[in-house]
Amino acid sequence: MHVSGHAASEELKVMLNLVRPQYFMPVHGEHRHLYFHAELARATGIPSERIFVLENGDILELSPDSAQVTGKVQAGMILVDASPWAIFAT
Repeated sequence: MHVSGHAASEELKVMLNLVRPQYFMPVHGEHRHLYFHAELARATGIPSERIFVLENGDILELSPDSAQVTGKVQAGMILVDASPWAIFAT
């Protein structure tokens, strides 16, 4: 059976409370999804300075004692079309 594929906010909060991450970086969905997932993390007690909502190309450096955004690399959107008629596109 297939459903929407995205967990409901209460399910996400349950997972955050079970795992209790030291740092949190939402990774799936559009920017608005990342933002709201970060808000749920704050609501479960994860401090804002330990939550990272990144953009494409941001570098998050992790060590045993810290996490910080240390830079950015060039990144962009790439469309990969593997359909058989793609080779005839102009």
